[in-house]
Amino acid sequence: MAKKRNCRRKETERIAHERAVSLRKMSDAHLIEHVDGQYAAGFDAGRIGIVATEQEIAEKFLEAISTIKGVGAATISKIGAAINEMTGGVE
Repeated sequence: MAKKRNCRRKETERIAHERAVSLRKMSDAHLIEHVDGQYAAGFDAGRIGIVATEQEIAEKFLEAISTIKGVGAATISKIGAAINEMTGGVE
């Protein structure tokens, strides 16, 4: 297959090609450092995205099970007390 000329590439293709070339030219140490940095940045971004607390999750769970037929107020109260005990929350 013939090599694609640089002038025929779209801007997005050219940027992707430049990134690929820079990755291929990295030494092993630089490549590992780059990948670890990207992984850590993604992991931290994911952790920041989690905003629901245990209490909010428990409240949503109790709301969800309250709509189930046969689950009464006493059962929901007992489950709520167990959740509070497990999470260290205040009833």
